[in-house]
Amino acid sequence: MGNHVPKKILLVDDNKFDLNTISNLLRSKGYETQTAESGSVAMKLLHQDTGFDVVITDLHMPEMTGIELLGNIRSDITKELMVLGLTAYEDYQYHESMLMLGADAVFMKSVEYNDLLEFLASA
Repeated sequence: MGNHVPKKILLVDDNKFDLNTISNLLRSKGYETQTAESGSVAMKLLHQDTGFDVVITDLHMPEMTGIELLGNIRSDITKELMVLGLTAYEDYQYHESMLMLGADAVFMKSVEYNDLLEFLASA
């Protein structure tokens, strides 16, 4: 990573195992992470702390999906914040919906973690 300045990343996923796995992976690469187990918790954190550089959200969550979270971020927080989607499902309709609403990218969980790291390093 060289001179890369670690980014502050908010991770959003209702699955604690996935949340911890992704958080540990990002921390091992020098990123600062904070976690939220729902979209509503993520929105509270984003309203309290404007220092996040990136939000990485699961697409399929109860209560508020990643698509709904993205819409809320874009309408209530900022259009500039980088938002990345993560999913365990090959549901390209969700992928396309995220991208159409302004997500910067969508990645498959576990399979594309290296792609996610490369994307963050080049951002």
